[in-house]
Amino acid sequence: MPFLVFLAVIGLQVFMVVHVLRNDRPCWWIGVIILVPIAGSFAYFLVEIAPSLRAAPKVVQLEDVRPTSHRTEDIHARSSHRRSARARAPHAQPLRARAIPAVANWAEQIEEREVKARRVSDVIATGTINDKLAWAEECMKRALYGDAARLYESAREGYFVNAADILLGLARASLENGDFVAARQVLRELAAAHPNTFVQERGILDARALAAGGDLAGGVAELEHLLARQDSLEARRLEARYYYAEFLWKQGVKDLALAQLAELIRHGQFFNMTVEEEFWVLRADEVRSALIS
Repeated sequence: MPFLVFLAVIGLQVFMVVHVLRNDRPCWWIGVIILVPIAGSFAYFLVEIAPSLRAAPKVVQLEDVRPTSHRTEDIHARSSHRRSARARAPHAQPLRARAIPAVANWAEQIEEREVKARRVSDVIATGTINDKLAWAEECMKRALYGDAARLYESAREGYFVNAADILLGLARASLENGDFVAARQVLRELAAAHPNTFVQERGILDARALAAGGDLAGGVAELEHLLARQDSLEARRLEARYYYAEFLWKQGVKDLALAQLAELIRHGQFFNMTVEEEFWVLRADEVRSALIS
């Protein structure tokens, strides 16, 4: 009899591990299932399998929820345009009058937002944690930062209430949504729960939140501290240097700001870069060109 129980436990572990791998669940579940056989498998079932047995909505691309008879301008193109606009110099482009859309276009846009809002509410109400995180990432890609923040916040439940990646996503979404106070509060919670995790990302986001809230000097000081570290990932150093140049320019220290951008560009000339590093180098090149033209 004990041998049969042993075989049953082993079979349960194998089943759960296979489920983790085939359904792209977090790999740390495998350690939980193996180290704590029965309790770990039970916890995995409650957190990952049981919620999906309900009629949870499937996470789809946001394009899939558009009304088929009313296709509007692609949201990804609009977010790319906004990112490009942010990369330009603060003073480079004067405001231009924009054409007022027709009433029909307004109706289409309102209908599209209502459809997406319903979908987000459905995922928040009945989706699994993986559903919420996947949808939040889609919202971030489409610059729907308020919805992304709601989704990240709703994913903070049970074992994941202080999960580092969820807190970082929530802080980023709150910052992009203009809620700088909430972003800094979440960053403090992340630092308290995981003091050695996402240290560089936390520093950059905190500096951006300070600067956006009006404390440019605080943002500059935070980035100077980060740039002085010798253990920073290169992509994070480049990102920090880019925002450092931006804040210096806003403070009126234009020569030093241009020097920081030039340092970024030189990195691209002398080193092989990852995709993320290349993004910051190209962005710095665009901004510097706009500033000196």
